[in-house]
Amino acid sequence: MASFNEVTSTVGQRRVTERVQYSGAGVDSLIAQVAAILKVETGAQRVILDVTKDHIKVEKFVKGTPNPDEQQELFDEVLKSTMMSEYFPEKKVTSYEQICNMFKQVTDEGLEVTLVFVGDMATLNNWLPVSKKEPKICGIKVKKLKNIPDDVIIVCGAEWVGAEPEDIKFTVKGVMS
Repeated sequence: MASFNEVTSTVGQRRVTERVQYSGAGVDSLIAQVAAILKVETGAQRVILDVTKDHIKVEKFVKGTPNPDEQQELFDEVLKSTMMSEYFPEKKVTSYEQICNMFKQVTDEGLEVTLVFVGDMATLNNWLPVSKKEPKICGIKVKKLKNIPDDVIIVCGAEWVGAEPEDIKFTVKGVMS
């Protein structure tokens, strides 16, 4: 269990992700650039190196409160720019069969299921009961999107577990009915 100090240390702060352009070549140059970032960014919580990207991601906390609209806009942009498949069951299926089939469509693409979007949490909970405190389906976080119909569910896939929303490569859209 987290201590009181750990839980309250980020009150009045919001998490931001910055991309620092990688400017070197080779392991020594990369290590030097990461060391320089960590000296400057003393509040860095996480540094992400991805060999397929030309930048280094630095996550840190800054003063302020999270802006929920900013996250919604990011999710909307992800959906606009990502290939989407629609799930239409050939026969009547249960909610559990549908979600498993949608997850399978993502994994059949060679991707990991990383996030689930829904139009309405109450509709989701009636269709497939989830925790109200921190909604997840099979361990995957569920996020509500304002700009999709209440009965829509979208399963997202990326190349690795724990990928950022902008790393989503494929989505499967279904209807909770």
